[in-house]
Parts: sequence; structure tokens; C-alpha cells
Amino acid sequence: MDLITTIQLDPNGFCNAKCWYCPVRYEKLPDYNNMSVEDLTTILDKIVKRKGAEVSTDVFVYTAHYNEILLYSYLKEFLDLLRTRNLKTMILSNGTNLTPDKYELLLLYKDVVVGINLNIPAFDKTKWIHQVGLPENQYDKMIINLDYVYNHSNKIEFSIGMNGINSTFVLGEGGLLGRMSNFPWFVSSTTLHEEYDLFKEKYPNFNIYMNNDVIDRNNLLEKNEVFSLRVGNLLNNKKDNTKIIGCCNGNIGEGRFDNWLHINCKGDVFVCCNDYNYEYIFGNILEQSLEDIWSSERRQVVIQKAKNDMCQTCRSAIWGR
Repeated sequence: MDLITTIQLDPNGFCNAKCWYCPVRYEKLPDYNNMSVEDLTTILDKIVKRKGAEVSTDVFVYTAHYNEILLYSYLKEFLDLLRTRNLKTMILSNGTNLTPDKYELLLLYKDVVVGINLNIPAFDKTKWIHQVGLPENQYDKMIINLDYVYNHSNKIEFSIGMNGINSTFVLGEGGLLGRMSNFPWFVSSTTLHEEYDLFKEKYPNFNIYMNNDVIDRNNLLEKNEVFSLRVGNLLNNKKDNTKIIGCCNGNIGEGRFDNWLHINCKGDVFVCCNDYNYEYIFGNILEQSLEDIWSSERRQVVIQKAKNDMCQTCRSAIWGR
């Protein structure tokens, strides 16, 4: 069933961090720009127009790909556009850009912003600098931001996700991940739990959770000799089946293939957030109608290309006969 339930819209395409588990650290960012308010208006109007048809009536908008939405030049205007169209979003950030002013702005849009989720893999300053690839002054800035949120009335659901690994995720110990020659020396199977305890000691009332299984975006981490999930994925997913028949990363139907509309900062529509370099584009929403893009033969061709290539070692792939 092709019912779009989630929009992943990246309006600026830029991230200031270089986290060890992300392609941004090892690969050049794809060409990016600040999407204009006019283009945003066009895109959101096309999405709203299709409510009740290919698009769910309660579609949700994530402002993410490999970017920092809080660095978007037209953040307030974007939130206004969402409000007038009765659309909801969640703020995903690394925390360095959630300044007190930005936080107060988001509080004014608590009818639009249903949550703030920060991706912070470590609390210790030295470990954070190594893992995120940012200088010390950015860590100090992040702590100022966290202290402000912690000490002020929190009217928006707030959480911190810690990406990393533990012993159960390492190949040979029952997990999937195989370390390669460039695997960072500063990451161990115990780091995540140690840093979680430090976080909870400083901010006991924050919702902090450990995401103890990293993923490889289109095998770019393997390409850069950081880690590989290829063997683990094939052992756990493929087994005796012969082809990919779907994606479990979604609500219904074939997951990302059917349920998600991915749009980059240039309006290109592509298959999945794993497609870091936009190799699986099947339309442009600024130049075409959503109906034409979604019903096109090109979309089906690109989805099949992804199943034959990018999806082969993805943990979300559903295998069958």
C-alpha cells in the first residue's frame, strides 16, 4: 500500500558536526543550499493538497537527512508554514545549536514542535570532542544550552539519544559490527554505558537513552574502513531467502519505499535516508506534481535499483522468495 505517512524534508543540507559513526566525517557533504521560503511553501502546499489520497491525513514532517535544522536560515518562517498547515515536526539536533534563544523560539511553537531529540554520544568533554569532531568551545556551548533547558520550564518533550556500541553489537560476540582498520581507538564496548551514567548524574530528569547499534549509510563507513555490517546483516537477514521483498523501516506496506517521502534541499525526491549521495532520485517536487512523481515508472525502477544495490546489506531489508 503506497500511503505516505512521513515526510523527511531537509531544508538546508548542512551539518556542523563530524560524528564518528556518520558519513559526514569521512565523505564530502553533497551540494547544499538554504531552501527559500517560497520553495518551502510550494513543497508543503503540494503535500497538504494530497492529504486523504497518497498522503496520510496526519502526515508527520522530519527535518532531517545529514543536516542541522537549527542552522537553517529560515527556521521561524518554516515553523510558521507548518503551523498554518496544521503539520507537526520534531527537532533533531546535535545540541550545539540549541541556544537559549532557539529554545525559546521553539517554545513559541509547541503546537508544531512535538519534541526535541538531541544526538549526543558522550558527556565527558574529551570523549565528546573525539566522537563528534568539534572543538572544545563547541562542547562548552552545548553544556550552556543543556543547562538552560534543564533549568527552565520544559514544555516540549525533550530527550537525548546516545549513539554507540556495546559488547552485544560486535561481530563474534553475538552482534553485527565488524571493526575495520579505521575504527576509532576512542570507542569501546563499554564507552556508551559509562557516558550514560555521567549524563544521568548531571541531568537526572532528562530523558536519556542509549542507541547501542550503529548503522552504515549505504556502506560508506565500510568504504572508509571504519566498520562493516555486511557479514552480520547477511547472516541475520538473508539466510535462505533469495531477494529483498520489502523494508521494515516504516509503518505499513514496504516501509521506506511506500510510506516515506524523502526530499533534499534542492527539492529532489529520493528513496531512503541511507542514500547519502542521492544516487536514487526519482523526481523533483519543485518541478513536478507529487502525484506524477509518486505514480511514475521511474519511481519503481529506482526502488528496484535500490533493492538490488543499496538495500542488500541494510538491516531493515526484508528478504523472501
